[in-house]
Amino acid sequence: MSSPPNKIIKLNAMGPWNIRVASLMKLSSLYPLERTRISVKTAEPSIIAERIVTCLRKLSIVAVYNEQKATAIAETSGDVKFFIRFYFEENNTIMVELQRKCGCTMVFRRAARVILRAAAGLEDANPSLTLRKRPNRPLLKRSERPSISIKDADEKEGVSLVTSENEQGGAAIALEFVDDMMRKDRLDANLLGIESLLLLTKVDTVGNSTATIAARAVFGSRRGYNEIYEQVTRALEFPDDLCDAFTGRHAQRMRSHALTILANSLEILLKHDKNELRAIMHRQGWLLEGNLLTKLLSELSDSEIRPHDAHQAARCLNTIITISSEGKARAIELGAPSIVSGSQRVGYCCHSLLAYESENAINSLGKIIKL
Repeated sequence: MSSPPNKIIKLNAMGPWNIRVASLMKLSSLYPLERTRISVKTAEPSIIAERIVTCLRKLSIVAVYNEQKATAIAETSGDVKFFIRFYFEENNTIMVELQRKCGCTMVFRRAARVILRAAAGLEDANPSLTLRKRPNRPLLKRSERPSISIKDADEKEGVSLVTSENEQGGAAIALEFVDDMMRKDRLDANLLGIESLLLLTKVDTVGNSTATIAARAVFGSRRGYNEIYEQVTRALEFPDDLCDAFTGRHAQRMRSHALTILANSLEILLKHDKNELRAIMHRQGWLLEGNLLTKLLSELSDSEIRPHDAHQAARCLNTIITISSEGKARAIELGAPSIVSGSQRVGYCCHSLLAYESENAINSLGKIIKL
């Protein structure tokens, strides 16, 4: 059965995960197990659970814990959900199993590897779900460098120019696809469009030039993509009177993606050209004079319910108060210091990235609140 439309599932735990041996289910030989599992002999189940909770907090993975059944359901910021189960084996051995329910398999495998290592007491100092870049191979060196003529130099410049034009053309085609999906009246098409736009605003995925073009389109700085700008602003609105659970889930996903897109775009333009970002903020009244700051602070107020969305809202708030004194004054007027301190406490409990962004926001606001 689906949950009621207005019910928001709490996906973070504010206390320890106490597991006792008596609550563990004995492992049967007929029960099929996932390959993402590990057996631990040298620790009590409560200690293993504490290691997993600490690892999930460092990875910013929120979870709901069930002490009676010795299970947990976790969710990453990329909508990857998985179960964590404890079993009791022979010779006082505890087995921890992770089972993916939905989402990207590669992200799940990276998360499972880190979590299982933590369960065995082999936790990394700074665990992360991002892929590590492979070291570059040393380049072959020539004893004598051949001379380059003017013609060769012109040809090289032409190649680089063509590459830049290809990147711009590819970004334009991708944005046209996003704009076309946004204009349709189907929920699946709108979701596909905003997910594609999310990928276009990731620098590590598409590169700086394409991400900058997409960020400008998000704020309506590129002609012909007004639907993208309007759809992102509409997605930030979370309706309270939804007709069914499916529509509510769709609205939540659209809102989460819109917050991430907005945070990525603000950070991209902040690094690319601060003056351009200031001009966009003054031209787009909803960034400062509108209710965007109210929405961001509302997300931070609900950080205990939706910590992933609160993290993206904190990223947006940090960029706005860093680049604009008007935005900073408006945020303080709306009570941002006390709201952000609450989200910081939630981040310390279950979401390290939220705690980091909240701490930066408190420092930028000029009010350091002791917790």
